[in-house]
Amino acid sequence: MQNQTDLSRITIDGPLVEFESIMNNDAEDKIFLSTYMDEFFGNIDKLSLNNPLILVAPIPEFPFNVPKKAALVLNNEDFDKTDEITISKNEYSIRNHYFLEELRKRTPMKNIRILDPTKVLCDDRLCYGTQDFYPIYSDSDHLTYEGSKRLGILLRDLL
Repeated sequence: MQNQTDLSRITIDGPLVEFESIMNNDAEDKIFLSTYMDEFFGNIDKLSLNNPLILVAPIPEFPFNVPKKAALVLNNEDFDKTDEITISKNEYSIRNHYFLEELRKRTPMKNIRILDPTKVLCDDRLCYGTQDFYPIYSDSDHLTYEGSKRLGILLRDLL
């Protein structure tokens, strides 16, 4: 894996994705999404021709601020320390279905590997915002240092 940090090897001019108009209805939304995916993955394919790439699949997002919710739960007299802050893995799958399906279909390209954060942030049923009731998110969708270390383990295994 030589020259991984040689920026001269990366030759993309302009944005990775560019849209010509703002969409207003379902038919246009489908065109928008299709255009986005074509542009995004077209450029990813170009980048991967001469560069090994690692794409990070979507990180589970919570519909609330995880540390604030944890603080509220801690103040509840019915608090049980075994109750973690979670969302269902199904909720994650539904929210990210379109992109995950496109990722699956479009990335059997050479030089591309996928880092799947659900391998360290979720089990078969739940995605966790806390572990041992310690937040691994700093808000609803950004990982703390502890949460990031989990992704680092996956990244190390891909390198």
